[in-house]
Order: sequence, then structure tokens, then C-alpha cells
Amino acid sequence: MNTLFAASIALNLNPLDWKGNSQKIRTAIEGIRSNNSSAKVLLFPELTLSGVGCEDLFFAEQTSEKALNCLFDLLPETEDITAIVGLPLEYENRLYKAMAVLHHGKLLGFFCSRSIPNQGIHYGARWFSAWSGPQNKIKIEDKPYPIGKDYYLIDPHFHIGIQNETVSSPELDYRPLDLVLIPDAVPFELGKQAVRRNEIAQLSLKKACPVLQANLVGNEAGTLIYDGGAFIAANGELIHQADRFSFADVQWASAQMEKIDGELKITSSKQFLPGWELSNDVLFEEFARAVALGLFDYLRKTRSKGFTLSLSGGADSGAIAVLIRVMAEMGSRSEEFFEKLNYIPAIRELKQKGNPTADSITSALLTTVYQGTRNSGSITRNAAHDVASAIGSVHHVFDIDAIVEAYKTVISESTGRTLSWETDDLALQNIQARTRAPGAWLLANLSGSILLSTGNRSEAACGYATMDGDTCGGLSPIGGIDKAFLRRWLRWMETTGPKDFFAIPALKAINDQEPTAELRPGSGQTDEADLMPYSVLNLFEQAIIRDKLSSTKTLEFVQKGIENDPVCKDMDTSRLEEWMERFYRLWTNSQWKRERFAPAFHLDDHDLSPVSWCRFPILFSGFSG
Repeated sequence: MNTLFAASIALNLNPLDWKGNSQKIRTAIEGIRSNNSSAKVLLFPELTLSGVGCEDLFFAEQTSEKALNCLFDLLPETEDITAIVGLPLEYENRLYKAMAVLHHGKLLGFFCSRSIPNQGIHYGARWFSAWSGPQNKIKIEDKPYPIGKDYYLIDPHFHIGIQNETVSSPELDYRPLDLVLIPDAVPFELGKQAVRRNEIAQLSLKKACPVLQANLVGNEAGTLIYDGGAFIAANGELIHQADRFSFADVQWASAQMEKIDGELKITSSKQFLPGWELSNDVLFEEFARAVALGLFDYLRKTRSKGFTLSLSGGADSGAIAVLIRVMAEMGSRSEEFFEKLNYIPAIRELKQKGNPTADSITSALLTTVYQGTRNSGSITRNAAHDVASAIGSVHHVFDIDAIVEAYKTVISESTGRTLSWETDDLALQNIQARTRAPGAWLLANLSGSILLSTGNRSEAACGYATMDGDTCGGLSPIGGIDKAFLRRWLRWMETTGPKDFFAIPALKAINDQEPTAELRPGSGQTDEADLMPYSVLNLFEQAIIRDKLSSTKTLEFVQKGIENDPVCKDMDTSRLEEWMERFYRLWTNSQWKRERFAPAFHLDDHDLSPVSWCRFPILFSGFSG
């Protein structure tokens, strides 16, 4: 048979969910088998059986043992196909990220990753070794199998090679191939998908054959989001891509191929329709859909009943509220959304009534609360009300001024002195933010929902947050994105919005404000006056934290970055030096806060999580350039 059906598969996995992950593999095999009768090559993502985000449970002896048991249980499912399935594999006291090649009911051997990324969010070298030697043999129940093998002949006319995304073996580089398979699961980052597609397309030219890239989809283990964009490239072009940001557990990109004059040609595939992905607004679209997918998966994998949000009338909480509305819009068009949230009575009831709308879904899943004091203004109160009405959340308004005053009275009586703004400015600001936390937590606990923390990455960098106040919550959806981007995105959501959805004009009331904490009376307090312009702060964060530049190179980076900034382009060097010193000081003094922030989604090329991206001493006496 000279025809071949190839599929690159994206799965929504759970760490160590052996039964569930195996069933998703079976679902993909059954779905593809029922739609095609030719020889089939199915590429699954790395660590398919165990899940990617097992963390130190990879060290557990039973993890690799259980993965092998599940692998052999899958063999009968592959009687008429070739399936390449990922698992952790122990060999000679080392653990490898392996891809098992299952062909017509038999195990042919194992490919082991030759590259283990070990920087930023990638720290796989903590658990896995990179394969560097030649092919060898591994004994499993006294039967030897090839290990470290990159090249296989199947069916019997097709030569397939397996490699990491950026690292090929010398053996593959000099072999004629019909297919190159790349199983690496690549976490979502803004704009990264287009770059990756181009790299794979160029690889298909270099290898002179089609290239398949598998992936994960969803929020697999907490903070990393996978877009599900598995795809196939050939002749330097993208042939087919699975839907990105889908709520489905299993999906694939596929193509029919035929060997003509010794070369494998694409004879049919689904047409790739890039749609919004090639628009000028692609980063805004990606951000909206990625966070919406992350929120949905976090919700259902924690078995929570919804979300609770302190809606202050400012940019951060307003953005989170809108992102939940985007999730509801996407969910209203997805059967999988209702299937997976069927455990929530309100969602189950909506589905039973028929034709649930994004408005009704938002109302069922999101509770917002505005908590004002005497320092809160009508602008933020009205903005919170208007946004809540526009998106359809259940909205409450609390006056917490009496609670704040009660705290002040208790402390004044105990210490024997009257608290004043002249002597106790920061403490009096913080008690307002902290007093908002108990009411929000109570609402969340009453409904069994997740309390969302509202901090962004710029605030995290400078510690511009009240611990146990606005940092309260179980998840920080926008903690991985800077405030400058967030403000541009909110303008876009006000006027344009995601394709096929709608804009939210009510955001104008938020967008027309200068960001403010509203904690100091009658001062016209603004975030940027307390810190620096957010666009400049983001440049300092990129230079100092992401790129780790010296002071001199940081100033050069920032000066170049503000050349087209209408507000800051003529800023003198002395002012920039002042802001740089402020950033150093605030960053250094705030690591203890970052250690306590709620988990945040990773959304672009860096984040500030001390767990997964940016480790920094809690105690640090200086920051020299």
C-alpha cells in the first residue's frame, strides 16, 4: 500500500491520570480509525501516558512502572496502525522522555529525547536525562527492545524519523525520510505559535518531507496553558492545524499522503484557515482565548462551582471579569464545555432548559463584588456596575467603611494613640485593602467558587500589592502579563473584541481612568505616580529580570524602547536613572511577596513565578548592575 494517513494529535491530559490519559489515546485512535482505511501514523505528544506536569512525582519509582504497564495495555489498540506514544522511561538508573513506537500490535522500540530544555519555565533536567549515546537495548520482562532509536521503517514502504523540535540526531540528518515526527509539547506564549509554525514549515523544506508536530491542549497542571495547535507542514507551508484553544479533550491535524515516484505527496487534507491568527490583532485574540481556556480548565479540574471576583472598577479586575465573559462566549458554542461542567448544578440546569447564552453562563459562574470605603469614588463604583451589567455577572455592592473604622478604633484604643494619615499612611491604605478580603472569601466559600486574585505582573515586579488584600485568592489569571499590555488589550476589548464575539463599550469607564488604588483620601493617588509609567516599568522588567542586563545596558534598552512612546520619548536620562534605582529597590524588597502570590498563568516569554521561571533570594542586600 503506497497511501498513508498521518495525524498529529493534541490531548488534554492530567498528571498521573493513567486511566483518563489512556482513554484519550484510545478515543483518538478510534476516531481516526473510523474515518480512514489506509495505513495510519498517529503522533501523540510527549509524556502522553503520565502527563507532562508530574513535577517531582517523576522521581517516584512507580511512575515509570505504571507508564510501561499502560503502554503494553495499549498494544491491542494498534493492530492496524502505527502510534507513537510518550512516556517516562527508566534505563540504567536514568529517566528519559521516551516515545514508544507501537506498530500493528507490537512494540518496535523507543526514541529518547536528545534535548531537555532547562531554563525559564523549562526545568526538565531536574528529572530527565538527554539521550546522547547510540542505539542500545532495554530489557522489559526479559525481552529486548531498541532504545534511543530515531528511525523506523513501516508498512513496509515508509521511513519515519522522530526528533525534538530543534535537535536532530546525525543518523536522521543523513537518511531519506518520508515523515519527520516532533512530539514536543510547547506551552503557550503570545506570538510563539506563528514562529513555531514557520520553523516547522522550514524544516519540512530542509528534510524534503512532511513534518508533524503534536501538542497538548488546555491547562494541564496549573500554570502552563497549551493551545492545542498540533499541525502538519510540507513543502515549506502549513497544511493543516488542529483548532487552537479548544475545550475538547482530543483533536488532531491530519493529511492523506501517497508515495509517487519515491516521494511522499500530500493528496488531501483539511484546508488550513488562519482566520484571526493572521490579523493585526492576533496577540489580543491569543491572550483572550488562552486565558479563557486556562480559566475553564482550572475551574473544572478543581471541581469548583464558579468564580468570585472583587470588581474594583479598575483595569485589572475589569480585565478578569471580561476574560470570564470570553470563556462563556467560547463555552456557549462548545458541547464539551457543558459536558465537562455538568457537575455544576447551575450549568446543568441551563443546558436542560436549552439554548444557554453567554449572558446566562456568566451569571451562573461569576459573582462580582464592589467594596467601597469613604475613599472610593463614584467613577469606580459606576464603572464596576456597568461592566458587571455588560457581561452578566451576579453583582454585589458592600460598604466596608464601618469595618475599616472598627479596626482603626480597636488599634487606637489598644496602642493608646490616634491613627492619622500623617503618621500612618501605608498602614491605613493597607487596612482598607485587607478588609475587602474576608467578604470576598465568604462569598467564594458560600458558592464553592474560586476567589480570583487581581494582580498583574508589573505590580508583582514592584511589590505594589497589599498582602492578604488584593493578593487574596486561589488563582491569579493576569499575574503573568504586564499592565501596559493589559491596558492596550482593554481598549481593544472596548472597541473591537475577539472575532465573532463582540466589543464591550462599558469598558470605556475603566479605560478613561488613570489606574489608582483609591486608598488615600483626597490625594488624586495614581499607580504611575507611585511607581513610574507602566510602559517604562515594563521595559525595566524586561531588561533587568528577563534579560538580566547591566545597569548601563538597561538604560540603553529603555531609551531605545521609549523612542516611539508619545509620553516618555523625551524623558531625560536622570529621570530614567531615578526610575531604574526605584525598580531595583522595589524588586529586591518584594521577593517575599512574590513567594506568596497565587499561581498565575504563564502568558508570554517570561513570568515572575519563583516556582517556575524566576528564582530570586528572599533576603538580598543589594542589586548591583
